[in-house]
Formats: sequence, C-alpha cells, structure tokens
Amino acid sequence: MGRKKITAPELKVVFDTNALFTDVASDLLKQEVVELIRKNNDHTDVVISWYLPETVRHERQYQMSQKALTFLGPIERLEKLLGHNLSITKEFLENRVGTVINEQIATYGLKTLEIDSTKLDLKKMMLDSAYRRPPFETGEKKEKGFRDALVAEAFMQLVESAALPKGSLIVLVTGDQLLAEAVKNRTLTRTHVRILNSLEDLKGLINTIVSTVDENFVNVIQPKAQKFFFELENRSTFIYKQNVTGQINDKFKDELHVLPEGAELRENGNYVVYGPRFIRKEGKRIFWATKITVEAKAYKYKAVEVQPSGSTGKNIFMSVPGATTITAPTSTWSGTYLPNVLTSTWDQPAQSYSTVSSSGLYGLGTLSGFERLGKQKVLMKTGFSNFDVSWSVNRNQDGKLSAARIDELKHTETTWSET
Repeated sequence: MGRKKITAPELKVVFDTNALFTDVASDLLKQEVVELIRKNNDHTDVVISWYLPETVRHERQYQMSQKALTFLGPIERLEKLLGHNLSITKEFLENRVGTVINEQIATYGLKTLEIDSTKLDLKKMMLDSAYRRPPFETGEKKEKGFRDALVAEAFMQLVESAALPKGSLIVLVTGDQLLAEAVKNRTLTRTHVRILNSLEDLKGLINTIVSTVDENFVNVIQPKAQKFFFELENRSTFIYKQNVTGQINDKFKDELHVLPEGAELRENGNYVVYGPRFIRKEGKRIFWATKITVEAKAYKYKAVEVQPSGSTGKNIFMSVPGATTITAPTSTWSGTYLPNVLTSTWDQPAQSYSTVSSSGLYGLGTLSGFERLGKQKVLMKTGFSNFDVSWSVNRNQDGKLSAARIDELKHTETTWSET
C-alpha cells in the first residue's frame, strides 16, 4: 500500500490598495511587496497565492494613470523644443498604464479576485452606506466606503468558496481600520481567516508558517539530508567537500588529546557519523545537527624485563621472537620493536633517548652500559569524544538541497569506560 500523498497547506493573501501603493507611475506594487513575493514564491511546504481584488486593481490603474498624466506638460514643452510631435497623448498613457499593470500581474503571479455580482447583497450595502456602518465613513465620503465594501465582498466570496487543505489560511492585508472592522465582524467564527494591518505582520505570519513543520515533513526530508551530508567514500558529499573531520582536528586539538586519570598515551581511531537531527526551518532553509564521535583508546606503560642474547660490537640486540630491528635517525642506537614492547641497550655512557612510532610515543629513558629496558603499552580505557556539527541547507522548489554551510562546530563531551 502506497504512502498517502501529503497536501501542503495554502496561504491566500489578499491586498488592499493601501498595502501596496507606491507613487511611482510605472509600478503596480511597492518594492517591499515585490521583494516579499519573490522571496516567498517557491516554498514547497506551503503554497502561497497573491490576490488583487478587482476594485484594487482598477484603483491602482487610476492612481498610476493620474501620476502618468503629470508627464504630459513636460512632454508638450519637449515637443515644442524639438519641433516634433511625439504622439504621446492622454489616451496613449492610460492605455500604456493598463498594459504595464497586466504585464506586472503576470510577472509577479498575482491573481485578480473578481466579484460574482449575483451574490452581492446590494440592499445591505445600501443600508450600510446610509447609516455609515463600516466600511463606510461618517460624513459624505461615500465613494471610498463603496470601494472598500467591494473589497470586503470580494474577500468574503473567496473565504466562502475556497476548499482548503488542513492548516490553510486566508489573509486580508489592509491599513484601513473600517474595512478591517467590517471583515472581522463577518468572520468571527472563521478560524482560518486573518486580518493584518501591515506588511510586517504578513512577513511575520509567513515566517511562522514556513518554519512550522510536521512529522511527515521531517520523515520525508531527513533521508535526503543524511545522504547529502555523508556517504562512505562519496567525495561529493558535504562532509568530504567541507573537510569536516579536518576542521574538527584543527579546532579541537586539546580536546582530542585529553587523557583519563592515570593514562600516559591516547590513540584516536575511527570517526562515527550519525544521522542528522532536525532543528528548525526558516523559509527555504532547513537547519540540522549531526553528531560525530571520535573513538579513542587510553594506555599506560608497564615495565617488562627482556634478557639480552648477545653482543655485536657497540650495539646489543634483544632476542624477542617476531621483533623487528629499528634504527634511530641519528644511527647512534639500535633496538627491537615488537607491538607494544620497546627494548634497547647501548654500551656508551648514559644518554637520553626517545623513540616515536607512527602510532605514538613508545619509550623514554636513559641508558648506561648494558642496562636493560622494556616498556609495554597496556590498554586502560576506551572512550569517545563527541562533537556536534550544526549545518543548514536550502530546499529548492524541485526538492533538491543546495547552498549548504556549516553554522557551528561544538565539542559536547568526552567519556571513558573501563576495558
């Protein structure tokens, strides 16, 4: 049986004129609205739709046309200077404004919210106007109240007709308090309706919605995040490309050399990478924490006695089955190396010496005459140094992950246990 398809919630945003007005003749929307739409048009966990009530669309066309007509005077003066008719008339400007509005509606993915006139309660609208009930104002300014009433009607028709997935919202953004009051009075029992009085409120609402995810979202995205962060021997994964283990080694040198009490030597082993933990979501960006554990072993040294087997001039070698003869870089001493056991003698006056192998420091001491010396490395404890890699990544509209970055590297603890 296949997994049930998850339907993303919807956010339907309806703009009143005052929420998007700009005094620029060529722009339908203020730049703040344009940036808001562009930033929030490709969420995958919420579907956002942007609406202009038909009344708002035509009011903006009127406002833009009035602004454009202020250019006619300068154009006429320019024509006089040039001695040439540029054929820019009132009708040309008004038509051009209408074309620009249609182009920008398409560019920004806006939807025109039309009114079904057969559902209008004209008698109620008439009475509200006569008695100055919201959205109509006191005084004689009937035309604005009428336009606001049409915006309210368009919004209510959307509310009543929209069949929405669970968790969806319909929002009206208006700075007009009478219009807001009128709509609130009609939507008191509608829990999926919000009336906001500013773009800042809308931004906050969107951030809240897109940062809230359910268990299904995490279950779907987590395997992708895990594969993105690390795959064994896959050099294209994030852990290799960012050299995460190298960064841990450089930043936490001291932590990676901490010894438990009584130990003399520590050897670090494998890095263990756990699955990512979901932290939060901000817009398209998803934040994770991945635990990385460094395995460790702690040793102490135990003195052992080794009997010499004979002499070959200045150097005396220990006879230990399976041992390998090693010579220091200065060629001043020789000895035998057996895993975890170092022996060496020297027939010269007392000298200090040390030997270092690829896996750590194995012996320190002073030799004189035919003194015998042996040290055996004994495992005391095993342990783990734990680190958290906080990282984040964008989830694009096509579901792919990109623009990943490391936000923080943190050492959480080092624990030891007896062998």
